Amino acid sequence: MLVNRRVWKAKPGRAGELLGLIKVMFNHEAWPDTVRMYRNHIAPFDHVAVEVACESLAFWEEKWNQWTAAAFAVMESATWPTLVEAGGTNEFWSIADERISETTASSTNTGNKLVNRRVWIAKPGNAGKVTDFISSWFDEYAWPGAIRVYRNHLAPFDHVALEVECASLAAYEEHWGRWTASHAEGVKLIESGGTNEIWTVEKVWAAE
Repeated sequence: MLVNRRVWKAKPGRAGELLGLIKVMFNHEAWPDTVRMYRNHIAPFDHVAVEVACESLAFWEEKWNQWTAAAFAVMESATWPTLVEAGGTNEFWSIADERISETTASSTNTGNKLVNRRVWIAKPGNAGKVTDFISSWFDEYAWPGAIRVYRNHLAPFDHVALEVECASLAAYEEHWGRWTASHAEGVKLIESGGTNEIWTVEKVWAAE
């Protein structure tokens, strides 16, 4: 399974409008798999992200063209450029591991849920070992929210990403401290660098 992650930089003060427009588009034209929409929390200002799940690049190409034709029909063609700045990213990631807690399984009521997204740079040829190592952490310690482990597909080489959901910053701090207490060995597999951000989960459209 793949995830297409798109990140846009909204014009100052217009992230809420951009989120509202994206919601209208996905409510008007349903995507055939899970979609998650995020807003920066402890991440670059005025950024909005959408993650669209798909079974393959061929499936995405076919369905994305159909979806955009229908979804963009609900807005004026000139609206989008008034809300976004130039730039952003458009990447595909392979899902290496995904675990959904009982409390989040089938729920699209995000409330104020947060997601911590960490991206590491694996040493050349070690990305698979890094994803396996991360997954082994969750075999030992049950995280209270959903977790997803990704490996680059059409994204920067040798990159691995982890997303962990949490109810609040306090809950994140409590569980992350316990979870990482005995996992220092992982640093042998990675290079310096990467990113560590927290996003607000604005909306989830679950796969039917």
